[in-house]
Amino acid sequence: MYDVEYLFVTCVNDILNYGTNLFKFAEIGLLYENKYDIVNKCFKAATNRAPFLPLKYKEENDQIFWNSPELVLEFVKHCPRTETFTENDIFQKVFEWVEGQCESRNIEINSKNLHEIFAPFEPFICFEKMDIKILTSTVYEYKLIPEERLLKCYHNHIIKVEKCYQEHFVGKNQSRMPNTSNAFIMESHMGHLRLRYV
Repeated sequence: MYDVEYLFVTCVNDILNYGTNLFKFAEIGLLYENKYDIVNKCFKAATNRAPFLPLKYKEENDQIFWNSPELVLEFVKHCPRTETFTENDIFQKVFEWVEGQCESRNIEINSKNLHEIFAPFEPFICFEKMDIKILTSTVYEYKLIPEERLLKCYHNHIIKVEKCYQEHFVGKNQSRMPNTSNAFIMESHMGHLRLRYV
């Protein structure tokens, strides 16, 4: 309010102790053009101390608000990924927010609406690093990413599994283990993905 640098910095550092409203403070930080890196500091604090927080916040009257699309985009782009807060967690929070937008707009939660709201965030999420379970359920079910990119994710997963298999089993007992190279072929038929063993 008074534009006193010391007071601003003190406030920024102090609000990081209020773990339950970090995304509200990040939203305020956007209004101040991320002065003193307040937005990213809130993201980092949320990742380290309150990874369970959804992308919404509570006002003094206990009314709940979902964060703005602008803040969610910043979250996807800049929220630090760690061993305990992975790309899976980033995706789950964003997808929860997308579902919340459908409810707020009173529109049906279906592939078309979810994909439309999710589209701006898709380029900044590294699906290649996500668990195959999430890819084959939520991502595939609601067609959140192009089929070609999903195929690439499956391909990378199979290569990773096969490499692990080769290192842990074949390398130890080469004579008794079959060669699994090219054991799976990914196919796209009539809009459906499938894996075929050959």
